[in-house]
Amino acid sequence: MSKRRGQGEGGIHQRPDGRWEARLDLGWIGNKRKRMSVYGRTRKEVAENLRAKQDERDKGLLVLDQRLTVSRWLDYWVESILPTRVSNGALAQSTFSNYADTVRLHLKPHLGRIRMARLTHADVDAFIAAKRDRYSPNSLRLMRSTLRKALADAERNGVVTRNAVALSEPIHVSLRASEWLDESKARWLLKQVKGDRLEALYVVCLSLGLRRGEVLGLQWRDVDLDRGSVLIRGALKRVKYQPLSDGSYPGGRRTGLVLGAMKTEDSYRTQNLPRPCVDALRRHWVKQRTEQLAASSWDDNDFVFTTPVGTPIDPSNFAKWLSGHCVEAKLGHRNPHQLRHSAASILLAQGIPLHEVSDYLGHSSVRITKDVYGHLSADRRRAAADAVGDALWGDDATKSG
Repeated sequence: MSKRRGQGEGGIHQRPDGRWEARLDLGWIGNKRKRMSVYGRTRKEVAENLRAKQDERDKGLLVLDQRLTVSRWLDYWVESILPTRVSNGALAQSTFSNYADTVRLHLKPHLGRIRMARLTHADVDAFIAAKRDRYSPNSLRLMRSTLRKALADAERNGVVTRNAVALSEPIHVSLRASEWLDESKARWLLKQVKGDRLEALYVVCLSLGLRRGEVLGLQWRDVDLDRGSVLIRGALKRVKYQPLSDGSYPGGRRTGLVLGAMKTEDSYRTQNLPRPCVDALRRHWVKQRTEQLAASSWDDNDFVFTTPVGTPIDPSNFAKWLSGHCVEAKLGHRNPHQLRHSAASILLAQGIPLHEVSDYLGHSSVRITKDVYGHLSADRRRAAADAVGDALWGDDATKSG
C-alpha cells in the first residue's frame, strides 16, 4: 500500500534521464498556482531535498529564484513597479522619489548583496541597528517601511513567500508634539512679521495649522473672503523628475515644484477663517496685484503666496524665512510644522474638543490627534475631575485629601 502524500507534496517519480523529481506546491501566489520541482540522484535524496524545501516554504524562506539578490529586486521595484503606480495616480511622485532615495542611499548599500532566499528578520534588525546612531527613529521607520513595501510586492509577485520585515522588531516613534509656540510666543512672532510682504502667510499658518505644502498650494479660486472660508485641496511639493528616454530631463531640470494630491483623503477640507486672517489676506491680495503690475513678467498661476514675480514659493525657502524671523524674535530656530503644532495647542488651550481639532487639522483619525497632542489635555482632564468632585461633594471635595 503506497504512502499517502501530505498536503502540498507532489509525487516523486524517476525521469527518463535517471534522475528523481518531486513537485512542491507553493499554493496560490497572486492569481496563479505556483509549483516548483526538486531533484535528486536517488529517491531518498529527492525526498530529503523535498522536506528541506517544504521547511523553507513553511518558514517563509523559500524563493523561486535562488540567485536573486535584494539589490536586483529593489532595482526592479523602483524601475518597473513603482513608476506604473505613479502613472496611474496610485502613488505620488514625491513619495516615489522618497522610496527611490531610500533604496539608493540605505537599503542597497547595506542589504543589496544578500540573496532574497536568505534575507531574514535578523538581517533587517541588524540593518536598523547599524543606522540607529546616525538617524532619528522616524528616519529609521521610513527605511523599514520602504523595505517592507518592496518585500510586500515581492511576496505578491511570488518572489518570496513571506515578508522578512514583518517579523523584524518594530520601531517606536514618539508622535508627541514637543515643540510649539504658546499663545504669548505666537503673538510675539506675529508682531515680528508685521509688514513683511508675506505677513499673511504666517498669519494663515498660525490660524489654520496647515501643512507647509497645503499653505503654499493655496489658490485664490479656493479662497472666499466674503464668507471667510478656504477650501484646502492641494499641496505644493518639490519632486524629482524622471529622465526622458534620451537621459535628459524635462526643461533641463531634475526637480520642480508641483501642485499634487493631499496627504490623505481626510486632508481635503473647508476651513473657516478668523476675521484677522481674512483682513490679512485682503491686504495681501492688494500687495500681490501691485507686484503684478510692477513686474516685467508675471507667472499667472493663481497661487495665494508667490515670489515677487508670481512663481510658486519653494517650501525650503519658506522654512528658511520662518527660521530667520523666529531667530530675530529670540524664539530660536523654528520650522513650518511647528506652526501647525502651535495652532493645535492653542485650539486645545481654548477648550476645543479633540475630535474638532482633528477635523481642523485634516488628520485621518482622531487617534492621530490624540497621540500627538493628547498630553496637552492634562490640565483639562484635571479640571474635569475637579468639576465632578465639586458637583458630587461640593465643599467637602476640596477639604478631603
